[in-house]
Amino acid sequence: MSIIIREDWRGSRGGTYYYVREGTILRRIDKYAFSKKKVYESRRGPTYEYLVPVERIREKEIYEFSFSNSGYPFFRRGSVEAFLNSLGSEYPWIPDHKLMRYVRSEELMNLEFEIEDPALLKLVRDIKKFYPTIVDEIKSYSRAMSFKIFFSGHAEATSTFLDNVNEGMIRCMVLQNDQARMKCLEKPISWIYQLWIMVLISKALMIEEFLKREYETEPTWWIEQGKPYPAFIARSRENIYYTFFFEPQIHEMAHLTGAFIGTRIHVRPDIIIAKGKYSSLKDIAEVDLLVECKTAPQEMWEKEILSQMKDYVEIYRAKTKALVSFYNVDPLLRRSLERIGVIPIDEVRPGGLGLEKFKIFVQKTLRL
Repeated sequence: MSIIIREDWRGSRGGTYYYVREGTILRRIDKYAFSKKKVYESRRGPTYEYLVPVERIREKEIYEFSFSNSGYPFFRRGSVEAFLNSLGSEYPWIPDHKLMRYVRSEELMNLEFEIEDPALLKLVRDIKKFYPTIVDEIKSYSRAMSFKIFFSGHAEATSTFLDNVNEGMIRCMVLQNDQARMKCLEKPISWIYQLWIMVLISKALMIEEFLKREYETEPTWWIEQGKPYPAFIARSRENIYYTFFFEPQIHEMAHLTGAFIGTRIHVRPDIIIAKGKYSSLKDIAEVDLLVECKTAPQEMWEKEILSQMKDYVEIYRAKTKALVSFYNVDPLLRRSLERIGVIPIDEVRPGGLGLEKFKIFVQKTLRL
């Protein structure tokens, strides 16, 4: 006898995924199925159906991870009986949820999702090791300096990470394979790291105040992608103003420039800082500091980093350009970056060797 299980591969907006618990490991349902077929395709993603022999999972717990279309999570667990109860129904792939119980995120902290890709395994281990500290430092600085962080657009994953690293991890790790998990983790990890780098820069500059906009009740860091407007403006103890931009571009259609000439042009650096108060990137003739951040090991981005930085140099004419890396940058790539005027600073992470070096670099670049 077999049960029918269906998954909607739609990310964390309308997606549904199933796992089987083996001790402390959560293993994908497809490891137990003897057949898998695509039964539906939509612009949001495919639906797959599995036939799973009952004897392979009879004594095991099945975990269901589903999300509403707005991204609200519904996590449940139960036995194969929940599916057997639905076999004669019109929708046999929908388990009898009365036979399942809700699972809180805290209950998953002692379990691990099975990972096959070594690169993802390393990333997950480093997130667990370093990102709770990174997030704590961001939130602590936000409280101390009385500003809030606002994420514009569809940034639920990043916002969830900032609220709780473990919950942010779960939203990505429940997805259908290691490739989907890696893609899901990429943006929130990058944005959290970039926020932390801006915190480090602000501390190095001895920022005393973040300015609030006319319509704001409190200072706000606006975190949105591809806008010419600043994320925030800050004033230092020495009464110097700095305007910070987060993943900006000169105008909102700039990312389409390459499409007209058949090549990719990089137009959106991670962080730009200009001395003074500015309402738009278009008002700045020459920025003081451009920072590109890398959260993955070098082998995952080294092929395009030189063309990426050259594009930024051409577009923004920054006085100083830096590449800040969570991991090590090897001497050969370091020299290549330096030849095009980019200063590489690696191992910038909690307890990393590059932490103090980065602080000194920021002070020499922007305070003197």
